[in-house]
Amino acid sequence: MIFTMAALLISIFEQETLINTSIRMRNNSLLEKASGVSVLVVMEHQNLTDAEQEQLHKIMQACRLEEGAYVICDTTATWLDFRMEEHLQTVILFGDLEQRFNINILIPIHQPVTFDGRNWIKTRPVSELMNNAQLKSAFWQQALKPIFVP
Repeated sequence: MIFTMAALLISIFEQETLINTSIRMRNNSLLEKASGVSVLVVMEHQNLTDAEQEQLHKIMQACRLEEGAYVICDTTATWLDFRMEEHLQTVILFGDLEQRFNINILIPIHQPVTFDGRNWIKTRPVSELMNNAQLKSAFWQQALKPIFVP
């Protein structure tokens, strides 16, 4: 019985180590992509539909951002992973992700906030923006345009 319990505990910890190692390796790859970018886009997950990907691409184009100027991450990463990136100027949260992204402020929706030396913008998830013209317009007029369009 004791041997079985010990084997079970070893198995659990080995799996946890594998998961954490996998997340760390993915985040390191993400950090390499983030090096030199000016905008970080944070989403709950990166499994977007084709329509959501197209909408996100249109949003970035409206902000005059080429694909190499921004990086997309999910909440397996945290602000601590990106904080030291000197070129990073703006963080856009698609959803109520402050706590999951490990920042200790609440950002009002569509109101740019300066925090930790960067502009922070929060909006609703892309799926909600696509289906709500009023919400999308408010996101553009109140949050994105003042930051990205001189």
